[in-house]
Amino acid sequence: MPALRVLLCLFLVLSLSGLAIGQQQFGTITGTVTDEQGGVLPGVTVTIESDALIGGSRTAVTSENGSYVFRTLSPGAYNLSSTLAGFATMTQENIEVAVARTSTLNVEMRVGGVEETITVTGEAPVVDVRTNITSTNIDESLYEAVPTGRNPWEMAALVPGMITGQMDVGGNRGMQQYQLEISGSANSQKSFSIDGLKVNWPGGSGGWTMQYYDFGMFEEYNFQTSAMTAESDVAGVYMNMVTRSGSNDFSGTQSAYWANDSMQGNNVDGDLASRLGIEAGSDTGRSGNPIDISYDIQGMLGGPIARDKAWFFSSVRWWRVDQYLPGTDGLGDDGGPVLDDNTIRNLMGKVTLQPTEKDRIFFMASKNWKYRYHRNRAGQSFAESAATSFQKQPAHNAVFNWNRVMGTQALLDIRVGRMWGISPYFYNEKCNGAIPLHDTGRGQALRCAPNEYFNPNHRNQFNANVSYFVDTPGGGHDFKFGVQIGRERFQTELERNGDMLLRAINGVADEVVLYDTPTTSDQRLNTWGAFVQDAWTVGNRLTLNLGVRFDGINGRVPPQTSPAGSWVGARSYGEIKDVPNWPMNIAPRLGMSYDISGTGRTALKAYYGRTYIQTGSQFTQGVNPVSGSSVAVPWNDIDGDLFLAKGPSGGYSDSPELDLTKLYTVGFSGGLTTTYNPDTTRPYSDLVDIGVEHQISGDVSMSARYIRRHHRGGIARVDNSRPSSAYSPVSHSFDDPIGGARTITVFDLDPAYMVTPQRVIQNVDVLKSEYDGIAIDLRKRMSDNWQMLGGITLNSHQGFDQSDGYYTGIDFNDPNQLINRDDGSVFYDLPWTLTFAGSYLLPGDVMFSGNYRGRAGQPMNRTLSVKGLTQGTRVIRVAQRGEDRAESFTNFINLRLSKRIAVSDTAHIEPVLELFNILNGNTVQQYSDRIGGSFQKPSRILAPRLIRFGLKWVF
Repeated sequence: MPALRVLLCLFLVLSLSGLAIGQQQFGTITGTVTDEQGGVLPGVTVTIESDALIGGSRTAVTSENGSYVFRTLSPGAYNLSSTLAGFATMTQENIEVAVARTSTLNVEMRVGGVEETITVTGEAPVVDVRTNITSTNIDESLYEAVPTGRNPWEMAALVPGMITGQMDVGGNRGMQQYQLEISGSANSQKSFSIDGLKVNWPGGSGGWTMQYYDFGMFEEYNFQTSAMTAESDVAGVYMNMVTRSGSNDFSGTQSAYWANDSMQGNNVDGDLASRLGIEAGSDTGRSGNPIDISYDIQGMLGGPIARDKAWFFSSVRWWRVDQYLPGTDGLGDDGGPVLDDNTIRNLMGKVTLQPTEKDRIFFMASKNWKYRYHRNRAGQSFAESAATSFQKQPAHNAVFNWNRVMGTQALLDIRVGRMWGISPYFYNEKCNGAIPLHDTGRGQALRCAPNEYFNPNHRNQFNANVSYFVDTPGGGHDFKFGVQIGRERFQTELERNGDMLLRAINGVADEVVLYDTPTTSDQRLNTWGAFVQDAWTVGNRLTLNLGVRFDGINGRVPPQTSPAGSWVGARSYGEIKDVPNWPMNIAPRLGMSYDISGTGRTALKAYYGRTYIQTGSQFTQGVNPVSGSSVAVPWNDIDGDLFLAKGPSGGYSDSPELDLTKLYTVGFSGGLTTTYNPDTTRPYSDLVDIGVEHQISGDVSMSARYIRRHHRGGIARVDNSRPSSAYSPVSHSFDDPIGGARTITVFDLDPAYMVTPQRVIQNVDVLKSEYDGIAIDLRKRMSDNWQMLGGITLNSHQGFDQSDGYYTGIDFNDPNQLINRDDGSVFYDLPWTLTFAGSYLLPGDVMFSGNYRGRAGQPMNRTLSVKGLTQGTRVIRVAQRGEDRAESFTNFINLRLSKRIAVSDTAHIEPVLELFNILNGNTVQQYSDRIGGSFQKPSRILAPRLIRFGLKWVF
């Protein structure tokens, strides 16, 4: 591929030129050294020392402009000293370094002897006056102090302004990934990075990861959420997770946390019991979505292999969470609610080598085993046990890194890694070959899971980054260059009982969906990117962060074959290329940071950036003829038993209850009848971020920002065999539970157009949205025994509702799909969010901490199933999204109390008491939105008050 060859040549040229990297896995200390009159001082020897440094210290010499810089610094506390003949040695202690942040420390030398040392006791910098990135660092001092569910998604929940798809109570939602959104970003636009390498799952929109991570293996969680540099390929949440390393001292942590049903409250009051359809005053505790049992056992050990040369770190975890699901009373194995029982096991190891003073190498490998024994995959709110799947998912990740210091101004960093695994879903043993039934009016899945599914997939990733720092008369330049290359494969194997799905509406038969299963499919995706970034410091106050990113995506479908099924014969198809084919997109990233006072306390920042979408296999799967095709045919349930009757042949092909006319005249739709328009352009978003960051006092800082984002160039399907003119308006009357008796206009298809679909994936102009937000954040790093992180965000995000940001599978020629969809809430359009977390070290080594999360109710739809149309049953929106909302969270508070008890000079134990949802809130976060027997029946409720005990041993 020409674009790939260009990028490889670019990297070779940059490498030979002697440049090196500034990686987002590290932090930076920089500054200028002057005399007491403000004149710059070249030739000053600047030394930093820290336990976080391999080798313990580093030294640099100031340039002709008096500047110095230390890059690739691991997170931690650093001491800095400056020496020059004729001047006293100046030192400053406890300079905090965090990932992706630049700490600017200017030094004023004072006349005196070198043997004289002056320790500066002024405030260490907390405002980053050099960079534009909006970044939140969650280090061990915070994530081990505050009460959380102990998973990366809960770390994201601590970030001010972050909107999570779940509200976790003591870890009850950590067994499944959930959505993350900030500043109007699409859920698909988030990237997961382990030690600098992307580990996103190659399926769907590309915005997920198939791994479930060991909470203790990370040194720091760094979340970059706005004003991204050209290094980042996403416009939303960049979750940058840095693993721990060993040191010259053996150390370890063992911890155990435990809770069960006897340690929780009952938050189902009379009103909620009525909405759930259960008897008020009965044993309803399990119906409030609580934990039945939970334990989390963690062990970590690190230390030297050869002192000052080689180190190791290792971690293991065994984590279990069982809970009952709301609204499923009578659907469980024992006649009660359905049990959602889960186990995750983790194993991780890392070896770090320092073969020379200039080289550092590490290799990290991790693996998880995820077992989810009753997973609801049916697309319905409530699934009985027999209709759930057994998930047994192994996933692996490996990273190799070589980092080399080249001269006094250059660094080189190369990283190679692989993420791979399989997602298998098996039928529940109680399914026993049954054909699944979905009652869409009641939101129920019955009898069996929709399919058995196996998904081998992998991502191979290569990153090479270079950077070079140079002083010029026009100011200092911190150049960065890099290439990022990914190779992804996404495979599926799909089987269905009877190759069918039965559908009913409120207990009345509706239609039968026929599938072309069994199918086996294969999709490939190549991604590449290159970036150039310059942090140009003009004088002592202004820094221009100027960057541009070049990247591209190419997908293809290799030749495919699938065996015969109930409704199709054996199939074979040739290769499909260039789906999508976006060979090179150019995205500018332009930022400015101005140190208003010149003291590093207040920075004015402004940013504009364009980001093109990332994607997984969704487009290649969309045109893959064996990735899944179906047709819905009428079902005349003669005996009213909601079971499909067999025909004279003993099978279903001649069932007297099926009208197969539609199968023979229309045929299967899906990948079999879908093509890709080669002129489709890549969707993008533009973002403007303007704000001020100010150091109030000590270690306290505040920022206020305005964010404007718009999404453009969305992609959808258009059925060219059924133009919009083929539909005629029809009045439909119904009883709206909120609005009363109503009549809406729906659209019936001319029978002459009941032909085989000819769907095309292409750009649709109306797929766009506008976001405006104001974010005010307050932060205090750990000092004087306390720390705090919090903020409030006000949002508005309106436009055409898009399923995952830039792509929706609806047919834009079908006017039914466009009703009440053009001007509503987009994504998690929450008018307000409020987040606070913090801790205080009381006398006697007693740590008290807590967190609060509040937010407006999430936007909901209100939908109606309309039967009797020529084209079959259609689901119509009878209100714009956001006209209805779930309940607001206003009383979600968690508290934690722990005490360190020394057992030796280097070891202590720490008993822990945690109280989650102490006000016992029962906020309904989500409900069934289909008008019918289950309308507004809660499907997700804040779990009740929970007490969790823990014990840690640290040495």
